[in-house]
Amino acid sequence: MKKDSLLNSFGIIFAYLSLEIVLDVIYSIIKNFTTLMQNHIINNFSLIMISTIILMFIIHLLKSKLSNQWKNFKKNSSSIIKKSLKYWFIGFLLMIASNLIINLIIPNGLAPNEELNRLALKKYPVYSCISICILGPITEELLFRLNFKSTVKGRTPFILLTGLVFSLMHILFSTSNLIEIIYIIPYSMLGFAFGALYYDTDNIYSSIFAHILHNTLATTIILLGI
Repeated sequence: MKKDSLLNSFGIIFAYLSLEIVLDVIYSIIKNFTTLMQNHIINNFSLIMISTIILMFIIHLLKSKLSNQWKNFKKNSSSIIKKSLKYWFIGFLLMIASNLIINLIIPNGLAPNEELNRLALKKYPVYSCISICILGPITEELLFRLNFKSTVKGRTPFILLTGLVFSLMHILFSTSNLIEIIYIIPYSMLGFAFGALYYDTDNIYSSIFAHILHNTLATTIILLGI
């Protein structure tokens, strides 16, 4: 690993978190001191804009690493999509298996991040669908995969590091008790699959496609059950 580059990669994550906090504070202030956000359409639009601004910020920081990847994806889209489906399916099965084991420890439990998503889908359905299914997957793949590609040398270290960072970011900021940290395992399974997919294809759009597919299917299942 290149120490300086690794620090830069984590620095980008810190910059992302800082921007998210700043925008959330601004949103909260506007919501608390004006009646503007009481309008459902304006509220959803504002939240979509916040997520879009954050994504544009990440794209700007990583634009040099995105060069030629879209051209490569279009040229080899068929083979890349086939690999995306294969790796996603493996990660999905591992995620289900680990969740089944966790359910023996925490009966009828839900990962805290999934609970938040369910609440958001009920309260802000338009924003949540766009964020969970499109904006979120793109942001996370750029941040947790592309961001570390030139930093971490070796397939196994890359898969392990990016998978763990991916899972930690989904759990640590939403967990309310220590036992819920166990949900790092299923998120890691999916994160490892996405990391392996990106590393083996060397195209970030492969893991973006798989991530969007997974989140869209999961969101559809949740909406059908609401």
